[in-house]
This record gives sequence, structure tokens and C-alpha cells, in this order.
Amino acid sequence: MKNRVLVYGMHGYRNLGAESRLVAIVDQLRRIAPDAEIVTNSLDKTALDYLRGSANVRYFHPATYKIAGRRLIADSDCVILSEGAMIGDRFSPALVDALVTGIEQAHREGVASVGLALDSNYLSPKRRARTVRALNGISLLTVRAPGAAEQLAEYGVTAPMPLTADCAVSMPLPDQAVVDTVRARFGFDGAPVHAIAPVDFYMWPALFRPIGRPHDYVRWPFKGSWPDGGRPRSARLVEEWAAHARYLLSLHPRARVAIMIMDRGDVRIAQRVHAALGVPERSFIVNGQTSNPAEMSAAYAQMTSLTSSRYHAIVLSSAYAIPYVALGHDNRTQFFCDDLGLREAFVPHDSEGVVAALAERHDAITAKRDSVRGRIAHGFERMRVRDAVNYKLVGDLLEGLGYRVEHGAALAGVG
Repeated sequence: MKNRVLVYGMHGYRNLGAESRLVAIVDQLRRIAPDAEIVTNSLDKTALDYLRGSANVRYFHPATYKIAGRRLIADSDCVILSEGAMIGDRFSPALVDALVTGIEQAHREGVASVGLALDSNYLSPKRRARTVRALNGISLLTVRAPGAAEQLAEYGVTAPMPLTADCAVSMPLPDQAVVDTVRARFGFDGAPVHAIAPVDFYMWPALFRPIGRPHDYVRWPFKGSWPDGGRPRSARLVEEWAAHARYLLSLHPRARVAIMIMDRGDVRIAQRVHAALGVPERSFIVNGQTSNPAEMSAAYAQMTSLTSSRYHAIVLSSAYAIPYVALGHDNRTQFFCDDLGLREAFVPHDSEGVVAALAERHDAITAKRDSVRGRIAHGFERMRVRDAVNYKLVGDLLEGLGYRVEHGAALAGVG
């Protein structure tokens, strides 16, 4: 036994959803396997500095990802594939390739492999057979939504898929010092602040190009241009978000709008929405590229409402039962709304008259604010209970590998 558990993903790009899951997974592993060395990887030298003292962070350059990853996996007893959206390639093949390669490398090295609280999105026929084959040979696979298990079964996955919940629901909440720092940084003063978390989903799948006009580029994490027709659709999306932000500002004379950046791919659309809105005195950007998960969590705690296309923006805000509307561009936010029993909070991105639809849904949700908050709080607590199952199952697996496991330690002290 090497006494090392590897939490593996494409970490370091400052995707705050993936990092929120990472923080929670590391925290729970330290509780259930206190003698184990917890290792994670990063593709950025400093992005995960806040994990010092909790996990050993191993940096390697993106170009050496597969080679360096193979070494990390070979030096571990168990590899946990940690990013929830790893099963899907509509937006990029990178995550699903990392998942499949990680499982295959673990199998070759005789290392246990775990897909923890994963979701399922569109998986192209080109990658489907290899992905299904890998998942059917995984040591442990749990899913975070009933719809994910149904879709994976349709693809041909026959491995057991216990229903748990997204790991980020159990991320420790920030302490008061962090909350005070965030309040001071963004000037929260008790006036209503409505958050929006836009995603430029028309940039995907980005067409990577070595040359081109700078204003045509999107960046995540490489240069690329919008696919055919994506640029004008993106421009319309910016105007729709700006129009929705104006509606939010109209709800109260002192209201402000916070534009949340949860991922590098959100930076440009956030800046464009902010410029299109044109009222800098009543709007501001909360930049996850310069904030860690605890700070982003503290920011969501201050919000009056949230309108989001980012799955984990909704997850982090739900820890505080913030009423929300989801503008969905894939099935993840829909699955979450269904899981909370709040399907009425979901608006498909291609809805007719999407600006009016968002306003109508926001009015309906906030008109029954207390009831909605109660439903979110109740549903979120159910998710945290289900998340404990993730670590019960991981604990059983580690115990079988020879680890000393503290049964019942998962989720202790969280919240």
C-alpha cells in the first residue's frame, strides 16, 4: 500500500465549480482517512495555493498532462476522478478524455478508480464506445442526479451507479473573517443585490486557431474563435443578459447587479454584459479568477436572488437558500432544479422571448420567496445527506485497500 489517494482532474484553470468540489472532496477524505496522503494535480503553479496544509498539490504543464498523470496514478492506491462534468464532450473533449485515460491508466497499474458524483451530458458517438467501456470497468461510480444515471444507462453503462449528490454541496462554509472581507471588498451594505452568472454557450465548441483578429478570440484556456454563427448569437445573448439586468435594477431604487465569473470562459461575457448594461455605479463584477471558493461562497451569501447559467453558481448559492432562476444551456441545471423540486425555476436558453420569460419566472419565484427558500433549504439538506453516501462508499473501498477509515466522520462539522 502506498498510502496515497489522488484526486485527479483538470484543476488549476480556476473553474470555481470544479474547485468547490475539490475543496469538499479533500476535506472529506481527510476526515474519513486521516492517515492517508491526499494528492491533487494542478495545471497552474499557484491557482491551488489555498489548499496548502490540506493536500499536496503537484503541478505539471498542460503539455505533459498524460505522461505526468500516468506517474501520479501509478504512485497512488486510488484515483478519484473529481470533476462532475467529466462525462460529456459537447463543449470540449478534454474532460472526458482525461476521465477515460485516467480510468484506463488506473486499470493498467492495478489502481482503484472512482468517478465521484459525476453527471452526464451529451457524449458524441466518436467517444461513446470507449467511454462506456471505461466506465463499465471502473471500481466505483456514483452519479449526482437521477437523469444522469438514466442517460448513462441509455449509452450502455451497466456498472452500478448509486445516486448521491454533487460534492460541492458539502464544501465547508466560509468563516466570519472571509465573509467580512468579501463584504468590504464589494461594498455589500444591506441594499438588494441580484446576481447573474452568464455563460457564453455559443462559443462552444470553440475553433482553435493560431492566428486571427484579436477581437474574434475567446479564451478558455486556449485561443479560439466562435464556431460558425456563434459570434452574432453571442452578441444577442449579451443584450439579453443586459436586458435582464436592467429588469433586476428596476425592482428597487437601490438595487445593484453582481455579475459572477465562475470560470475563465466567463470573463469576456461578464465584461461585455457589464459594458452593455452601462450603469457602473449600480453593477459590478465578482471575479472568480481572483477569488477562491470560500470567497465566492461568501459573496453568494449576500445575494437577494440569482439568475444563472452556471450549475455551480446555483449549488453555492443554494447553501444559503438564495432564490434562483436557471437559464439552462445543457441538462445539468435542469437536473438540479428537478432534484430540488423546483422545475419552475428552469428556463431553456432557446425559449421564445427569453428576456420576458426570465422576468416572469423571477417574479414568480420571488413572489413566494419564503416558500421557495424553504424548499431550497430542505432539498439542499437532502443532497448533503446523499453526499455522505459518496464518502461511505469511498471509505469502504479504501478500507478494502488496507486504509484505516473513520466510519461516520464524513460531513462532520460541515456547514
